[in-house]
Amino acid sequence: MKNMRILLILSLMISMLLSDALAEMAGLPNPIHEATLKEAEEAVGEWFHLAPLPSDVDDADYSYIDASAGDPEGMVIAQAVFDYNGARCVLRGTYTDDLQDFSGMYYDWAFDREMRIGVFHGRVMYVDGGPGVAQWYDTLQSSTYSVSMDEGATLEKMMVLANDMAEWQEEEPPEIPGEGLEGLVLPELAWAEKSDAQAVADALGFPLETPQSAENPRYYLYARTAPLPLAAVRYELEGKQQVYWARRGEKPFEPSGITHPWAKWEISALGPFEAILSYTPGEEGLITWFDQDAGVNRTVALVKDASSEALFAAAAPFI
Repeated sequence: MKNMRILLILSLMISMLLSDALAEMAGLPNPIHEATLKEAEEAVGEWFHLAPLPSDVDDADYSYIDASAGDPEGMVIAQAVFDYNGARCVLRGTYTDDLQDFSGMYYDWAFDREMRIGVFHGRVMYVDGGPGVAQWYDTLQSSTYSVSMDEGATLEKMMVLANDMAEWQEEEPPEIPGEGLEGLVLPELAWAEKSDAQAVADALGFPLETPQSAENPRYYLYARTAPLPLAAVRYELEGKQQVYWARRGEKPFEPSGITHPWAKWEISALGPFEAILSYTPGEEGLITWFDQDAGVNRTVALVKDASSEALFAAAAPFI
């Protein structure tokens, strides 16, 4: 009888060990602990803070996810679950050395692209009308933040949601008296040096042409952007200011450097290209596309009367 009890105990211990091993191999979630916001942040580490909830969200359920049993000194993730415009959303954050994906969402994304979120490098992934994730690396906090949406995702929803929580503090462009660099778009040119069409063409490896009826073109080269120089040309078209930026690259990105929590975000075909539109209706806006064959990212900006139709019209001469 004694031997039987010993066998049963050994059998139970082996079963538990196998169960733990299989759970780890299957990638089952690490233990989740309900907590207050303060407790969740303290579980991650000293001085850690979750990104603030969207401005129109009043409440959330907070918790933290333990490090895996096999790595007790590993990553602990703070999280908040909340409702946003009828969708269940999860905000996660933790200390990292670079941008990491710990959203726990694995899909065949229809859209997967590096995007600027707040003033930081980020990434947005979603299935139109389905799940979506936006993540960004906060260099000020040395932390990755990730916000996911269970359903209803669009580019606009993901970008507005993420930008509502991201950091916007940044260095102001230098003032250049007499240049008329007001607003959001034109002040970005203050970071560049005035140039001419030939110097810009030599730097880029191709001419930065303006629309045929454009007037008063002024060219700019950005210092310290080699080996992939960034250049721009400012001009008037039908009495309205526009700016056109171009920079070589191996993948899509927005070259102008303008950061702003735009009210509208759209993705649409622009001739053979996929264009990203970001703008505030009736005010300023950008249209950006990546010419993969040429390896060039291009952005055209409007300084007033922005709409999807106006942005497409502004980009049309360059297609």
